[in-house]
Amino acid sequence: MSTLQFTTDRTKHLWIIALVVVPVVVDLFNGLVFFAASTNPGIGTGYRSLLLLLGVPFVLLTRRAWLRNYLLLLIAGFVCSGVFWALFAHPFSFLREVEQFSRCLFPVILLAILFYFEDRYRYPSNRQLLHFGALFGTIMGSCLVFSGLTGIGISTYGEWSYGVKSFFIAANDIGLALLLTLVVAFYRLLDEFSLARLFSVTVIALGLLFLASRAATLGAVGVFVIYLFASIFYGRRQVRMHPLYKILLITGLLIVGAIGIKLMADFISKYPYLMAKLESLQEESPRALLESAAEQRLFTREWIFQLFGEGTYSFHKWVETYLNSGKTYTYGKFVEQDLLDFIGGYGWGLGGALLLLPIIVFLKSVYRFFQSPGLLQLTIALGLFLFLGHSFSAGHALNSPTVSTVIILFYRVAFQPQTTVETHV
Repeated sequence: MSTLQFTTDRTKHLWIIALVVVPVVVDLFNGLVFFAASTNPGIGTGYRSLLLLLGVPFVLLTRRAWLRNYLLLLIAGFVCSGVFWALFAHPFSFLREVEQFSRCLFPVILLAILFYFEDRYRYPSNRQLLHFGALFGTIMGSCLVFSGLTGIGISTYGEWSYGVKSFFIAANDIGLALLLTLVVAFYRLLDEFSLARLFSVTVIALGLLFLASRAATLGAVGVFVIYLFASIFYGRRQVRMHPLYKILLITGLLIVGAIGIKLMADFISKYPYLMAKLESLQEESPRALLESAAEQRLFTREWIFQLFGEGTYSFHKWVETYLNSGKTYTYGKFVEQDLLDFIGGYGWGLGGALLLLPIIVFLKSVYRFFQSPGLLQLTIALGLFLFLGHSFSAGHALNSPTVSTVIILFYRVAFQPQTTVETHV
């Protein structure tokens, strides 16, 4: 291998690591500072802002004209809407709107970088890409397990109940990111069994349980059940392991799953706050009050605001006012349902355009699954289903920089299900 080829291979390898793995390390370091000094240094925000700026040229370099046109459409829509907000919305903050909109652009920019390396170098393969995604989850899950066992770290609910975020700050964001990496880790385990992959699945699943959020706990159980059935019904062509190992794995999953669910139920029952949160799901949406506050604004504002929105700052301030909780938030209160947050802030024009990409990718993944119902297709469709389900029920998905790092893996594979060389890692 020539020196130039070695340098090129190393550079593209480092780029993908910088996109998928380094963010979780940066967030960990940021959380350690927050835990030690009770101040958020914004290291994660700074790193992702750097990725955003460095990624812009890749949008121009990629061969995907639709991606360039889509990004230009979003930017043009934001500029037009921003002028309208500045003139007619109150309150209005230019910097706040730029910050929030850049978070929405972040996964599109990262996807452009992945497409560039795929088009130019045929790298990384699907398996390599998912390997890095599982590594992200393994690092984060290991931290949560450490904090859960030692009690050292940031609490999820404070003194009200059990639950740890370890050294990460946003519980819902890391819960969804971990859930998506659990899907990836399970796929890799069934695709080619190894103790390292079993360890990855284990620590990510335990991390979700130690986080103790409703979405994380129920999502982990759902993923476990789906891949249990997948391991039973898929043949050796999809689940690549010796029949004896497959039987042992299925038996182990059944035993561990039954014991785990029983222990989890017993454990949660000891904490009234957690029990109340889970039982409330039988009666209403977890965001019922916020939904009601948002709908009051959406159903009463003028048609021009329905089209252009009123900006995230103005809309979230309205939600805060209607909620009447007695609490004041610097930039208002998120509804924590992306559909309502996006339509409320950006209107049906720009908001609809932002929602378009994940919905199209999901539908594309479902079509590919029914066309060729393999384990990889199941994994991508399941991950995107969980992503959109979380987005429309609990928020913290479409504009979460933490989740963006993981969901772009599903986007890329959905658009490029087959690569020239599939390297096992």
